[in-house]
Amino acid sequence: MKFETGVIIIIIVIILLVLLTFISLNFYSEKESFKNKEKISIDFEKYTIQGNPNAQVTLVEYSDYQCPFCKKFTLETLPLIKKEYIDTGKINFIFKDFPLEIHKDAKISAIAAHCSGEQNKYYEYHDLLFENSRNFSNENFIKWAKDLDLDVDLFSQCLNDSIQLKKVENSLKEAMDLGVKGTPTFFINDLKLQGPQPYAAFKQLIESELNNEYDIKKSTNATCNSDEDCNEAKEIGPYCSGSDPNKWCITEMAPSCKLGGTSESSCVQIVTETCIGCHEGLSCFEGKCI
Repeated sequence: MKFETGVIIIIIVIILLVLLTFISLNFYSEKESFKNKEKISIDFEKYTIQGNPNAQVTLVEYSDYQCPFCKKFTLETLPLIKKEYIDTGKINFIFKDFPLEIHKDAKISAIAAHCSGEQNKYYEYHDLLFENSRNFSNENFIKWAKDLDLDVDLFSQCLNDSIQLKKVENSLKEAMDLGVKGTPTFFINDLKLQGPQPYAAFKQLIESELNNEYDIKKSTNATCNSDEDCNEAKEIGPYCSGSDPNKWCITEMAPSCKLGGTSESSCVQIVTETCIGCHEGLSCFEGKCI
């Protein structure tokens, strides 16, 4: 019995070390913005650019389709940027791949997106990937292609195309050459912004690059502009109950500014419970013991 307990403890320690590596790569949220000495150079496929290609400001995102903070940016912050800046022709947006090794489907999902781009549905498929980031499989990749009325035969062949894999690998190398260490990482022209950021942070830098004088705290009636404004959250987000006796877990709580820098902004409490192991006979899947 002591031997079994010791083995379990060793396994938990190993899992914790893996989680710490994950956090350092994927939850890196240091706010860094600096001016490079030289203008950065980005290679991209034509179908990955949104907005006015001749705009004076370009927003580049290095991302991973299985990164939770990338998903948050795509579903919550990017629509605000798109409405105010991309759709109005003030800036353009380019999505670049930075698949993390800890995400087993990061590369194939990026390839699937490029295959949809070959049929002019890149961002439609990009959105579906983030909306369904917990349901990746070859079967679903094909299903989503059908949902977008793509030529499924061409799409299926494309998934195994070495040219598409090379695009993803080139993007990864380019990002590393630019000093990208985690996801999401952004460049607003040659200004670098790392980690999950509120809308207000993007607005401040975009307006600066547009040569506009702008002070986010004076220009909006927002409840909050960034996470620092939310010391005491008033809402609780959905999370695991923690009552499962079969599960070992890590629970994290953090205040967060939702839709920061807008009149709809609010402070919420983000509570996450990560399953790191289960008792004998059960498997850990998406935070639950099954």
